[in-house]
Amino acid sequence: RHLSPSGLFFLGHFETLLPPVLGNASLTMGFDIPSELVSRHPTIEIQLNGHVVDRFVCSTPSLKKNWVVPARADAWNQLVISMDKVLNPAKEGITPDSRDLGLDLTSYSWGPAGTP
Repeated sequence: RHLSPSGLFFLGHFETLLPPVLGNASLTMGFDIPSELVSRHPTIEIQLNGHVVDRFVCSTPSLKKNWVVPARADAWNQLVISMDKVLNPAKEGITPDSRDLGLDLTSYSWGPAGTP
């Protein structure tokens, strides 16, 4: 699967590849989590090429974050997003949707970091 700026709900773990970038890259992501999940304080972890970029507890339903990260110039970059908690609306009697829902990626960008 590829990232989609129109939003992508995923389970507790998602992986994709980002194109090569010479030098540092800027990774920006906007995302939402189900409001019912916020009170459970899910931990989100962002990894790039096997290294943890960030790990944080999500305490709001919407968030936008930016990181400047070392990127691979000679190979695709592996992005991994994981959450320790998900919401299954059917199991919790909210809606008939039986998927385990986690993070809804509402926007993203990836490219050269530029100069400070």
